Amino acid sequence: MGGIAPSTQTLEILGWSKMGKKRETIPAVFQKAYNLMLCYVVRILRPPKDASSPRRIGGQRMVFSRILELFRWSDREREIVPSPSHDRSTSRNESRNVLDRHFALMEEIRDNYRKRNDNPRFLNQAIAACKRQIALAPEAAEAFRNEPGGTRGLPAHTGFEQLAIIYEKQGKIEDALAVTLEAKSQGWGQGCTKGPVDWDKRIARLKKKMGKSD
Repeated sequence: MGGIAPSTQTLEILGWSKMGKKRETIPAVFQKAYNLMLCYVVRILRPPKDASSPRRIGGQRMVFSRILELFRWSDREREIVPSPSHDRSTSRNESRNVLDRHFALMEEIRDNYRKRNDNPRFLNQAIAACKRQIALAPEAAEAFRNEPGGTRGLPAHTGFEQLAIIYEKQGKIEDALAVTLEAKSQGWGQGCTKGPVDWDKRIARLKKKMGKSD
């Protein structure tokens, strides 16, 4: 066997052709680099008589240049073509971070509302926490739906419920109604183990206080 310049078939297998380099995913790129290196090692073990010929040396350089180009390309594309497992891991981490914030705000709401009679600032802090949890609600809803068993519906939402109660007690009936309608539209409270939250009943009560009818 003479030099080791790759044939057209070999180049096509490795992702090249006369039309130029073919884009591949990163796992495929590394597999091809491995196959090429293995092919080269096998040929080294069976060297031809003209091992130092210009053709053989040129073939060696071509093989190594292709390998280096594969790895350089994979480095450039690493962030553009992430592996599916990396995507799933990142998605799970993002969902967990959102839910951690959701539950932290829930505890903040409960803690401050429980101390509302000790100092007016606790009620203000409870309202602020409710609003922050409500702002996070769309992301939290998506995260809950991605959790195991998330198809059964969303849990109750402390921020929506507590803010509606506070507004109603303050006589801000229109604001309480707006919060309740938003909670219903997002689907919160439909996956409660004790049964779904009856938003319609609350909406009817608030509309009655406002002197409105459906």
